[in-house]
Amino acid sequence: MRYLILLISLIFLVSCSSGRSTVHVVDYQVKPIDMEPAKEAKSLKESLEHEDYKEVKDDFDIKELGESFSGTVVVKHPNGKIKLIRKLVNGKVVKSESFDENGIISYSTHINEDLIHLKNYKNGVISTENISHKNLQIDKEYNDIGELDYIIVYMEGGKICCKDFENGNLLEEYYYHISKGELILNGTYTKFYPKGGPIRLEGYYKNGKKDGAFITRSYDGKIIDTIAYKDDIPVE
Repeated sequence: MRYLILLISLIFLVSCSSGRSTVHVVDYQVKPIDMEPAKEAKSLKESLEHEDYKEVKDDFDIKELGESFSGTVVVKHPNGKIKLIRKLVNGKVVKSESFDENGIISYSTHINEDLIHLKNYKNGVISTENISHKNLQIDKEYNDIGELDYIIVYMEGGKICCKDFENGNLLEEYYYHISKGELILNGTYTKFYPKGGPIRLEGYYKNGKKDGAFITRSYDGKIIDTIAYKDDIPVE
């Protein structure tokens, strides 16, 4: 639960976006991250080797192409390296990639009717990712070498699913509920052994308090401890 401060700031952003659609998830056991769209297999820059494209000076020229234009448009830096690639369908941008003067990617976007997929890069390594897919909002952050650091999924009714990673391996999964501007643990809690290991601890939180059995397992899956809770207090 290393990202509580970040989550609080994101709550503010969500509350300011009252027009944002939400996903209708009612089953608390649904794993929303499994609903994430697949990553693009091929970049626009790679596709240029096999596709025709139109070279223009800047974004203004792209707008001047008109609503009927479909195709790939390229803008270049003064040194001749690609600065921007946009793929348009009927005048609308559906894919875009931006590069610095050394040809290193800085961001990419993928847009269609039910998908907005944004990626930001630092020194050519992915740093953040934001996905809106069929009314599902997913935010990701990566470490300096491109390994997953955490995933946050926003759901209906102020529910948030969080996954924390260590060196790219899942370490914790837990759920929050937003109530009166506060984050409250509410739902299943799972902790894993490091380096992609199996489940180490699992339990359930109700209104911010431990509720029911919290089970600790050995690396080979055997139960080594079970503590029952009621309102955060161990019970016999």
